[in-house]
Amino acid sequence: MNKIIRNIIVIGMITIIVALSLMLIGRQITANAIKEKQKLQAYEDWLVENCTCLAKERIMCPDGFELKGNWCFNNSKNYFTNILKACSQYNCSGEIKLYNNQTQKWEN
Repeated sequence: MNKIIRNIIVIGMITIIVALSLMLIGRQITANAIKEKQKLQAYEDWLVENCTCLAKERIMCPDGFELKGNWCFNNSKNYFTNILKACSQYNCSGEIKLYNNQTQKWEN
């Protein structure tokens, strides 16, 4: 009887440890994603202020909208709007910065 109770307690503790570990990992992933988005936004702001736009071929949607095909949809409000064309190539004092649509990052 004592072995059964001990085994149940051990299994319960392992389950709690795994659940807590997964929660911590999930929070860290979310925090990293937020930091990455903030860095990208700061870099884009810097590009706008310090460089010249050469081409507008990057497809974007306004905040709160999600790209689906050739339209931007807001599912919570059942709205849709046209896509926005943002700068996809900047000239920064002779150095060209290109936006890679697959990685969604800026490259030299």
